[in-house]
Amino acid sequence: MSTSARPSSCGDCGDEPHGDQKRLDKKFLKRVFDTKPITPKHQPPPPLKEGYAAGKKELQFFSDFAEFANVVNWWLGEEYNARPWRLQELPEVDLSLHGDFRYGPRYGRSYAIFHNQERLGTLEISPGSRYSAETPQVITHIQLEFVRVLSFDAIRTFLTDIAHHTCDLDDTKERFQAEQAIDRAMTEVLWRTSQVYWEGRPDFAEDYGEINLRLDGTATRYIRRRDCEDFQKLKLQNKQ
Repeated sequence: MSTSARPSSCGDCGDEPHGDQKRLDKKFLKRVFDTKPITPKHQPPPPLKEGYAAGKKELQFFSDFAEFANVVNWWLGEEYNARPWRLQELPEVDLSLHGDFRYGPRYGRSYAIFHNQERLGTLEISPGSRYSAETPQVITHIQLEFVRVLSFDAIRTFLTDIAHHTCDLDDTKERFQAEQAIDRAMTEVLWRTSQVYWEGRPDFAEDYGEINLRLDGTATRYIRRRDCEDFQKLKLQNKQ
C-alpha cells in the first residue's frame, strides 16, 4: 500500500509520521484513548459531473449519500451508544481501496476514520452494479490500522455499526455475509501478525495490525435514518 493511502496523525495536522512510521508514544495513545471524539470537519467533494466512469448511477449515489457521515456519526454519538469513533468526509472521489481498476477509475465517497482524536483508517463507499434510489446497493471498503492497540469488541462493534448502515441486516443472507466478512477480516489480521512472529522478522513488535474489509449490501437502514424526522430536526438545529 502506498504511503499516501495511510492515515495522517490527527484531525488538525498531517505533518507527523503516519502508517508504519508511527510509534506508540504517549501522545499517540492519549489521542486514541484519553480524549473525546473529534468534531468532524467535513471536506465534501464538489458535485460530480456526468462523464467517463460517472453515469446516472454514480450521480444518483452521490446525491443519496451526501449525508452518510452525518447519519453514521449521529448513531455513533447517541447517548446509549457513546462510541469513540467518527467519520470525517474527504474530498477524494477517485477511490483507492477498491483494488480493481481494469475498467477505469472507481468513483465514490471517502471518509477518514477517527478513534477519538486519532485517525486510524479510511472508509470508501461506492454504488453497486445495480444501484438505484429504490435499491441502494453499495460496496464498502474499510481499512483500519493499529488494530492491535484496541480491543476485539471495539473493532468488531465499529465494523458492525458500519455494516448496519451499508447492509440490510434484516435480510438473513446479507446479515450472514456481513458477519462472515467481518469475522474473516479480524481472523486474517490475527493470522498475519502471528505469521510475522513465527517467521522471526525483527519488525514484529512494530506490526500493529491492519484490517481490510469489504462489505456488499443494501443501505436501507441508512436511507431510513437519513429520511426520518429526528434526523431532519437535527439538520435544522445544526444550521441555526
